[in-house]
Amino acid sequence: MTFIADYSRQLSLDWMNESNQVSIVQSRVLIFGAGGLGVAAISYLAGAGVGTITIVDCDRIEASNLHRQTIYRVSDIGSYKAQVAAAYICERNPNAVVNGITATMDLPELHRLCRQHDVILDCTDDLDFSYLLNSICLMCKKKAVFANAVKLEGQLFVFDPDIKNPCFNCLWPERDSSNQTCNQVGVMGPVPAVLGCFQALEAIKILAGQDSHLTSYLLHCDFVSYEFSKLKAVKSALCKHALVYSDLEKEFDTYKLKAVPQVNELDLGSHILIDIRSKDERESKPSGLITQHITLQNLAAKPESFIVRELDYWLMCSSGKRSKTLCDNLQKIGFRVAPCRLY
Repeated sequence: MTFIADYSRQLSLDWMNESNQVSIVQSRVLIFGAGGLGVAAISYLAGAGVGTITIVDCDRIEASNLHRQTIYRVSDIGSYKAQVAAAYICERNPNAVVNGITATMDLPELHRLCRQHDVILDCTDDLDFSYLLNSICLMCKKKAVFANAVKLEGQLFVFDPDIKNPCFNCLWPERDSSNQTCNQVGVMGPVPAVLGCFQALEAIKILAGQDSHLTSYLLHCDFVSYEFSKLKAVKSALCKHALVYSDLEKEFDTYKLKAVPQVNELDLGSHILIDIRSKDERESKPSGLITQHITLQNLAAKPESFIVRELDYWLMCSSGKRSKTLCDNLQKIGFRVAPCRLY
């Protein structure tokens, strides 16, 4: 059966026409992250008719994802997010070309991938990667939509690489790794979904040739009070917008230094390996390693009950996100811990 897409509802808008729809169908969108933000964004991008969608995420689906990452099912636990999301898009829009990338990429691969796409969405919830992506987009002259969500609030920023516009680094010149993430303090499921929908909406408008009213602005959304603040961003005189490839190499080296290694790459030496995953995760995907098992919640609540300050530890979760956040917090109070990931 040949699927004939019906875009009549969006074509009824006064600023949409057949030419704009063709632009969307011929467009290429790159999405980093297939979590709470990404799964909402990809669904609406596919529905709008985006012709090529590439999803990059090396993480696997966990039971804790299901309350907010609504395209995944219990039967998907343990599978790669990017692959399951790609299969979902193919069901939503069989006419789209869909790529799911699960491998860790080096700088030339990231640079090439960004150059090949029209609009880029940062749905990673990874501040260090956001700075790197900002630099790549500056050099490649690509528009990008950044978002993050935590607790009951979120933020959105639309980046236009024009030399006169502020970039992500202008907004947050101080790289504070202590910023809270949803892995650390939690998030209500619909919050990243709303922000992901906003990302898709802005991307669709850009692809249809519409000006984004969020370019050079930061949108802050408070879902407790329902106060939305649109804050003017200012280009920093200290921010370097005219980048060359050697600048990207320095940025990538900085990012890699903070990246979480895979456990099979480690020389454990005298370090003690602790698996902080839940019991269900360990049973569904055993590590096959000799480890201690202490859940993240228990270790975060009372670390002194489980580890001692004079010993060295590797803390392991599936993707490295939870272990990195926990290690950052434990290092601040004097524990000798380092993060690693199973996959």
